Amino acid sequence: MKYILFFIIQLAITFHQSSGVASEDFRVTLYVHQLVSLSSTNEWVYSADLLKKESFWEPGKTDPPIALGKIVQLAKEWVVSKGSKPDPKLINIEIRCLNSSGGEYSNVYFYNLRFGDVGYFGHYIRCIVLMDGTVVEPSRNGKLINTHVYADYAE
Repeated sequence: MKYILFFIIQLAITFHQSSGVASEDFRVTLYVHQLVSLSSTNEWVYSADLLKKESFWEPGKTDPPIALGKIVQLAKEWVVSKGSKPDPKLINIEIRCLNSSGGEYSNVYFYNLRFGDVGYFGHYIRCIVLMDGTVVEPSRNGKLINTHVYADYAE
């Protein structure tokens, strides 16, 4: 429950901070995760305009644009590129709607994948993938993490 509340607050802050900015600069928070071990937060944000193009899907009318197996392959390659063991275990995968209450982003979906056994101590790494297969890099304090040390991403 506290993660949902944190996500809603973060989304509101992102929307508020972005008001008055040109639409091509408008960024939307897809997911937020508090890292207990580092006492910090990983955030996945993406361009609002690109989201509408790259992550649009109408469930029940069409299949997802890319097969689930391909999404898992792309996510696993990304996790390994961040320093994971060569064969991390997919723990869970979900398709999330950016705005399930309707409105402008009601048909914007993305995949949220969590891998385990990525390091020597069994850490987890989360990967956010858009419907077109784009892997969204997480950021911390507004800066991309983008290292090859799995502990920087570990949950």
